[in-house]
Amino acid sequence: MQWLVKWAIIAGVVFMVITALNISNQAVNDLTSQEGGKLLSVGMREGNFNMDIFGKNYVVNMDKLTDNNYLEQEMVIITERIKAHFIKSWRIFKVLFIS
Repeated sequence: MQWLVKWAIIAGVVFMVITALNISNQAVNDLTSQEGGKLLSVGMREGNFNMDIFGKNYVVNMDKLTDNNYLEQEMVIITERIKAHFIKSWRIFKVLFIS
């Protein structure tokens, strides 16, 4: 039961961070008059599983969720983009604050 509480706290913190990033991303878009998508959004539309990651929309048909090969390919594509974003953010952080 204790591990469930720990995971719930971690999930809550991750949810709040993602929400804050989406809000700040929208504020930057408003200030710069750019049309950028949400940083991370997950939802269901028209019977499909939709994910918006870094402004790109990924639509997954619910029937395809049973195909393991398809899921692996999609997760590799998504995780590579997320990893690249965090590496870029870490480099900027190092230049600004550590160097």
